[in-house]
Amino acid sequence: MSRLLLVAALSALIVPASSYINSGPSLCALRGLYSKQHRSTCTTVRAQQQVDGKPEVWRGPGNPNKKVEVYTPNWSDDFVDDLTGKRFGNGWAFYGERETLKDKDYDALAAEAEEMAKQRTIRENPVLVIGGETPFGQWIALEAMKRDLNVRILASDFDNAEFVFGTDGANADIYFGDVSNLDQLDNALDGAQSIIYAAEGTLPFGPSSFQAKHEAGLNNVLEVAKRYPSIRRAILVTPQNGGPLASMAQPFKDHAEQALRTSGLPYVILRPAQLSEVVGGELEIEVMAATDGTSVTAADTSVTPMDFAQVAVTVLLMDDVSARAEQRAAESGQPVPNLPRAKPNLTLNVANRPSRVEGDQFSALVKAIATQPADS
Repeated sequence: MSRLLLVAALSALIVPASSYINSGPSLCALRGLYSKQHRSTCTTVRAQQQVDGKPEVWRGPGNPNKKVEVYTPNWSDDFVDDLTGKRFGNGWAFYGERETLKDKDYDALAAEAEEMAKQRTIRENPVLVIGGETPFGQWIALEAMKRDLNVRILASDFDNAEFVFGTDGANADIYFGDVSNLDQLDNALDGAQSIIYAAEGTLPFGPSSFQAKHEAGLNNVLEVAKRYPSIRRAILVTPQNGGPLASMAQPFKDHAEQALRTSGLPYVILRPAQLSEVVGGELEIEVMAATDGTSVTAADTSVTPMDFAQVAVTVLLMDDVSARAEQRAAESGQPVPNLPRAKPNLTLNVANRPSRVEGDQFSALVKAIATQPADS
């Protein structure tokens, strides 16, 4: 009895409860264990390198403005573990050898934990979603995850992005940045396979102005994208704004569309009808070519963001299937199969029709997209 009392007193003196109750392995160290494996393999890289002892420009995913607290093993925690695990006295025969008797090198373990925290798993060949905070961008990212595509999010509000899409690395890789910063764009575009540009301006002036988000932001993306031949298509979302500011926003949207058309990058411009707040997945999705420059502006025409996202992701999947078929044909020496393809340059209006449907509309969308005429 006296031995037990002595052990309890020592544990209270050595380790206050507040020092270990909230301790645990850092999320950064655990991301690789819980990241879902997608179509492409994953690569483990260092999130931030040191150059001459100083941090260089932030590379890779993660939030450079948030310090990751790393749990490091220590003797005090092992002592508490032994105590709660009943490994004292004769208890070792039933519960195993004490952690405190294993002659651990705590300095080496601490260094290993620090090194693990600098590593994380990054999904390869991702779809980069810019504007994931918007209704259409958010649903496109979620639909791409649902379809098992690797997703990368560019977010200036990192905490909000994690709130919407989950902890960085769990469902998608979240990159800190804004379309106004070329270095941050370079970081996010490095290794990307496709681009979804769904950023929206909300004001006539300031960092979130129509000009900054619709026109200047896309121009920055296109400038940086030239450095990465891995990017095979850009999809631009041109939403229809209502209200008194709609006429102020439209010229910048038109400039953005023209910049994409003349960029030399394969593209699809998607023009959704008015945003609908009803439940998606119940109405037929209509895809119409807009080769004459017209857009969906009828007051009674609308589309749910969920249904609109299906169109964008269907384009991505068609590109993915075509690329894989071409690769296999090249490896085997066989001709490339005749598959439905999204043309390199498309402008499409997207809306819901009033007719109700049941089930997935993927096959119908593939046919509709493949048969649309290319931009002249």
